[in-house]
Amino acid sequence: MILSPIVESPSSSDIERHLNSNVTIETSTTESSNANINHVNIRFTIALAVPVESQLSTESPAPQSSTYNSGRVSETSKIQSYYRIEYSLIPGEPNIGFDIIVFRTAAKIYPDNQDSRIVLTWEDENENVWIVWNQIHKLDLSRERLLALLSHKILVKIWDGKEYCTVRTKLDKPRIGRVLNSLTSNTDEENSPKNIVQSIAQNYADKWVARPMLYKLRRKLPINIPSPSPFLQKKIDQTENARISTPLLSNVLQEKPIESLSGENNVLIDDPISNSTENQYSSLFKLTPDENEKKVEENVKRKKGTRIHRQYDEKKEKGAAQINIPSNLIFAGFKIITCRLSDDSVLPRSIYDCFVNIKIEDHQLMNEKLANEFNPLSITICHVENMPSTPVSYSELQQRCEPVYCCYQLFDQPIHQTSKKLQARNIYWNDLNLYLINLINENLMSAFRNSPILNIEIHDRDERENSRRCIGSVFGTENTDEVIGRVSGKTNLLKSKKNLEWHPHGCVKLDLSELWLGQTSLEFYIPVVPCHAPEFSSGRITNTKRTLSNENMRIQQGDFLSSGTQMKILVKLAKSLVPPIKHQLVDNRQVPITNISPFTRIVFVFSYDNTKFLISLETCIRTINAKALGFDKHPAHIQVAALSTYKLTEAQQTNDNLNIITGFHLFDDEQHLFILEGRKEEVIDVLYKQLPKPQGKNVEILYDSSVHFNERLYIKLGVDLTHIKLYRADELNLCT
Repeated sequence: MILSPIVESPSSSDIERHLNSNVTIETSTTESSNANINHVNIRFTIALAVPVESQLSTESPAPQSSTYNSGRVSETSKIQSYYRIEYSLIPGEPNIGFDIIVFRTAAKIYPDNQDSRIVLTWEDENENVWIVWNQIHKLDLSRERLLALLSHKILVKIWDGKEYCTVRTKLDKPRIGRVLNSLTSNTDEENSPKNIVQSIAQNYADKWVARPMLYKLRRKLPINIPSPSPFLQKKIDQTENARISTPLLSNVLQEKPIESLSGENNVLIDDPISNSTENQYSSLFKLTPDENEKKVEENVKRKKGTRIHRQYDEKKEKGAAQINIPSNLIFAGFKIITCRLSDDSVLPRSIYDCFVNIKIEDHQLMNEKLANEFNPLSITICHVENMPSTPVSYSELQQRCEPVYCCYQLFDQPIHQTSKKLQARNIYWNDLNLYLINLINENLMSAFRNSPILNIEIHDRDERENSRRCIGSVFGTENTDEVIGRVSGKTNLLKSKKNLEWHPHGCVKLDLSELWLGQTSLEFYIPVVPCHAPEFSSGRITNTKRTLSNENMRIQQGDFLSSGTQMKILVKLAKSLVPPIKHQLVDNRQVPITNISPFTRIVFVFSYDNTKFLISLETCIRTINAKALGFDKHPAHIQVAALSTYKLTEAQQTNDNLNIITGFHLFDDEQHLFILEGRKEEVIDVLYKQLPKPQGKNVEILYDSSVHFNERLYIKLGVDLTHIKLYRADELNLCT
């Protein structure tokens, strides 16, 4: 489930009031007296919806009491269904679970290692029974546990059936007649299950789902949603349905129900079922839970080792449905997190819907101290609008290509990829990814400060393997035709074809330089531009390059510019990267630079006939390198000979304190171009001061002393500059 980081509105107090008033139990983790550990309370609220029409039992094993009206006792004592719910809150801690026995107007909860409770239920207008349960967890979270929590997913598993419950639940014969009357009289309307469920659903609709997608939901929310405006209706019409038949995209396990696992052919899902199918299997639902359990166990035992048995074991391990809650949302600053069963999942008929609400009560888990220590940076890809439908339509793209996704990489972290969505004009992700800035390597942060550009790729035309067709072409029109005469065996030909494993996509360049100006919240609407086709060697001796053209592509590039494609991105930072200024310098003293990024670069461009400046520049470079390597006591001709044959060792190449100049020299018949690098204060500043001041305007020096780099780029070229002669004057003009 991908969630959107929307700022909390004042209406969140309603849901807090409802959640606090419900019946709860408390659990705590291992106590600790360490003062550096945060003590927080997390309230877990689960709202499970059970369709009345799919409840399996019609008879109750519980005896009737003579003190109550027989009709009333019979109605309230009927056991409708059994459920088991487990979730993992903290990595390394055991799962927290409880069983549920559902009646018509109430439910009995059996928490593990705790006393059972009876709660009221609510039946909505669609004949779904909602069971609400609160549980408060007192957690002592150390810094190490918080770091483990960052990559942890809170997984909620749901099982339907008595066979998945504990022995205590199976053997219990609950009577709820007496308790039900007291619960009904002591519960006011404000704290009723109806208000709690509707408050959670309203919070989910307002903050955790895109507005156009709210009207595309297959399972309707238990609240009244106003009719869309004409502008919103246009966006709804331009948005594809969220459901995708891809197992990797579903956060909820698409499992077959018990009926299907027990050898029957009926697959019960949320889609409408014909009357004939219902009549054919109506006898199955008339069995009691005990009979259903016995039937399932007998069938599984009889078919042990078969595919059905493996499916049964898989469901027993993973549950009939799952909800994945990314816990990094807590680091992103959310106090209340609401998740729901994925709308594109296939659920058993005995489960209609489920909400999970997590609220940090006492303190924000990421308080001011931890925010200063970690400084989380969140990047949220909200949506993209006006995706191109030319030259290939959306329907054809859905048939030939993989669903649309975005990917990017920041710092040294793995490549982050969003979920996949079907091709449409407007696509909504609300994908949040988190980085802890204070834990990033200082060299990487320095490089990010010098080049704060984030490249995001949007892939909408990644062709499927089975959709690729071999199309005949005239010899000489394909990219590999040039090398076919020089192919030695099949291996080289296959390697040349592998170069074509490239798909056209869109690109977004996100400029995050404002973060270094003190900003902590940025919102972008950036145009999407087509990517550049890659270049590959044609195989000629001249090593020329050819670029893939539209004729060589198996599917044509999308026309992002004409379509006006735009992407919305949100960037939030917990703490400013610029420290507050406590005092100002009253004199002209310069602040010394840090040693984190000691290198800088300088560029010299001058005319070809300026031999005086050329000799001076080469002399200064030779002198600095000879001194750094211990050749400065020898004559000039010996220094030149020694530097031309000197090879840097691996230790010298990785030594950041070695005061040498590396780089290369490009020249043609019109001008010279020197690109040099080295330590700023010890090398580049010395070179800049030693050079004679250029006469006239035929010398151009490009140097920014405020830009630093954490590594050398040209150290492999050695201390003797590489000289490259260009025979076409326009090649050097292109470089400059």
